[in-house]
Amino acid sequence: MKNYQEGGWGWVVLFAAFMAQVFVYGNLKALSVLAETIATEYDTHLWLVGWVASMSMAVQLLIGPVISFLTHKFGCRLVMLLGGVMATVGYLLASWSGTFLQWSVFIVGFAGVGSGCFAYPFLAIIASYFKKYYPITLLVANLGKSCGDMLYGPITQVLLDTYGWRWTMMIICGLTFHLVPCAAVAKASRVKDDRNDYRRIACKDNETDVTSDNSQVESTHCCKAILAAFDFAILTDVHFILITLASCVTGFCFIGWEVYVVPHGIDHDLNPTQSSFLPTFYGIGNFVGKVVAAVVLQTYVINARWFMCIGVLCASCSLFADPFLTSFASLAVVACTVGSGIAITNTVKFILYRELASDDQLLSMYSWQGLFVGLSDVMSGFASGWLYDVTGSFKATFILLAGLQFCAFIFVLLDYGITKFKDKK
Repeated sequence: MKNYQEGGWGWVVLFAAFMAQVFVYGNLKALSVLAETIATEYDTHLWLVGWVASMSMAVQLLIGPVISFLTHKFGCRLVMLLGGVMATVGYLLASWSGTFLQWSVFIVGFAGVGSGCFAYPFLAIIASYFKKYYPITLLVANLGKSCGDMLYGPITQVLLDTYGWRWTMMIICGLTFHLVPCAAVAKASRVKDDRNDYRRIACKDNETDVTSDNSQVESTHCCKAILAAFDFAILTDVHFILITLASCVTGFCFIGWEVYVVPHGIDHDLNPTQSSFLPTFYGIGNFVGKVVAAVVLQTYVINARWFMCIGVLCASCSLFADPFLTSFASLAVVACTVGSGIAITNTVKFILYRELASDDQLLSMYSWQGLFVGLSDVMSGFASGWLYDVTGSFKATFILLAGLQFCAFIFVLLDYGITKFKDKK
């Protein structure tokens, strides 16, 4: 067993994680820009296209526990390599699909599932290399999301105007293939971790009768090993539950805003080019929020839970103000503040999860919260688009998202109160 050393091969893994985030989340932004064109091409409702786009994101999170199990069994590198190939094939087939149903299956069933192999494994691997400076390295990895948001919006619009949506998706397919070399360098640190906040479910049954049939014993041990690999014990921790509830609400609001931000801009009489730049301003705000969050968390300037409350309130107030603004400048500012608030919230949650889990359990914890966040994402794209079709305006949708985002503030406060109560005891 090697002695612990901060960094090492982790720097290579960190760069790969950054690039993987660019491609995975940039693709989601591209789908947002293509939404209206896809709806027109297949003569379907915009909310259906938005739902498929949100499902593509949601499935990446929903399969989290399965990816965690496969990673424990076969290793992160093999799982992510297959995921990169699967995502590439998904966008390739989607670019030439003849019906909306085919397009949906390829975007969700292939591209979404393949991209899901990169959702959390990289973040867990980085944690095994960086313990003292995890907030900073988490920032670097997650900056890939911000870069994807900033770059893919206007680039996709230019490609769409130049080549049409099918060839645009072909180019996206080529970019997605770069996930394969990113996966090739993935390797977790072999340094032993002495954290024992959680203990895996035992793989042995001490009460098993030694006279039992060998096949029955092996079957029992196999079932317990599978249960242990999924880490169901995590679901009983009250801190995990409250932080995850806050994450679910934030994820719901994020998807509802991101998928419809470009159509929302057009609804405010912005031209397509101006609307396509709103995700770029969101990306700028997201970038700033992540930098501020990393510095604050690394220097312990403020309690992490209080800082998460600040991020939640920032996003909630911005979402509430959005429907009442009309100019491009004001909507750009709101996009920045929404990005900053969500960035702070999502960055802090990973640090709080890191405090609860050991290295070998961190991926399971990330994956389980991803499952629940994914369930909320599934409903977000559908609910937001359906509400727009009913009301004919995004005003009610964004006000609803603002109210839901405020609920996350309550969950974080409860977690803070329970933590302080336990500390006093």
